Amino acid sequence: KAMAEPASVAAGSQSYKDTNGVWFEKWAETYGYTEIFSNGDGLFHAETPITRMEFVRMLHKALGININYFAATDISEYFDDVKNSDKGVNELYDLVTGGIIDTKVSFSPSEKLSRDEMIHFIINAYEYFVGKDYAVPAIYRIFEDDADIRPEYSTDIQTACAFNLVNGRNNNLLCPRDSATRAEAVTLAGKLAENLNNIKNGVTVKAS
Repeated sequence: KAMAEPASVAAGSQSYKDTNGVWFEKWAETYGYTEIFSNGDGLFHAETPITRMEFVRMLHKALGININYFAATDISEYFDDVKNSDKGVNELYDLVTGGIIDTKVSFSPSEKLSRDEMIHFIINAYEYFVGKDYAVPAIYRIFEDDADIRPEYSTDIQTACAFNLVNGRNNNLLCPRDSATRAEAVTLAGKLAENLNNIKNGVTVKAS
């Protein structure tokens, strides 16, 4: 197999009637792919929880991931609740192969994705492209609900905060176990894609 570089061509131009002037407009219009999120009513439905498979499909396309295999793939090698005929299975197989999705045994494709696991997958995606040996700004963000963060995701969340990928919700809450919304998911994926493109193009971004 071969690993891909983040590709700016993965960005698109979606048009929704409910994204004008909102905080996530840029990301929804660029990464809120209509083939994934549109139900034909012209709305993005930003507060709808994103499913795990929707997130996989969106992240895969946003980052331009493409892995070539020398033999037929079979998702049952990884999960007992996903079939090779399911929509998004090829994207899921790529993300599992790349170590971005590291869920074991069952994937629960139609279930809602929690915010802390979404951040974990995003940091896995970052490491897929840049490796694990990278510098993280010495910034430690404290949220009012830090006690709700699962220990296995704590480092990923701090890394995402240091890279300004995650800011939390109102009142300094991370709400780590809440369901991630479509708006939050496309924003996080979009920020990651922008970060990776800056690295690819040799752009230096300094925190201030």
